[in-house]
Amino acid sequence: MLKTYWALIKFATLLYGAIGIYNRLKALMEICTCYLRGLLTVNKQVQANSKMLFQARLALDFLLGKEKGLCGYLKLYKEHYCVYIPNVTEELDK
Repeated sequence: MLKTYWALIKFATLLYGAIGIYNRLKALMEICTCYLRGLLTVNKQVQANSKMLFQARLALDFLLGKEKGLCGYLKLYKEHYCVYIPNVTEELDK
């Protein structure tokens, strides 16, 4: 009878530990899901900002076409470098 009692206690301890691990894993999955949602939201904002910046630069280059675009108008050829930022944003939810 005593062996059965200790076996039940050991089983209950193992079960309690497994439930604790399950709950911790569940909490970790919720944190990862929230983090992923945040990354997707930031990615969408970065895509929109990149598109807006590209459109503004394109409009300025078009309006300042006679002066060879914005860099030519500001005379950034010899003294300074004209900065071109590569567009490396892409949708994360593909």
